[in-house]
Amino acid sequence: MRIFKYITEIDCFVVNPEYKTIADQLGLSEWNEVVWIGRFFALDNDYGEHWFDNWDERDKLEKKAESIGIKYDDLLIINPNRFKNDIDGPCHSESERKKFWTDV
Repeated sequence: MRIFKYITEIDCFVVNPEYKTIADQLGLSEWNEVVWIGRFFALDNDYGEHWFDNWDERDKLEKKAESIGIKYDDLLIINPNRFKNDIDGPCHSESERKKFWTDV
């Protein structure tokens, strides 16, 4: 399901009507249906390049990963606390931030 629908003629996006219905049913709508998603992407800068900088977490899993055939350098581990900046929030709990990247 696409959350946004791109309108070529005016070079902008709208919320996909199907998604609006689902978001309303799930109680995700605030002033619009995508506010919750925007909060996760609010830091549109170089932080995005470093979202998997978690070498200490990789170190903890290195042996176990290698035992199942996954190389250390291929490990991408979500640390939900890297996704908050404490300036205007956080708006979500650590478990919600983790679930966003792993399940949504």
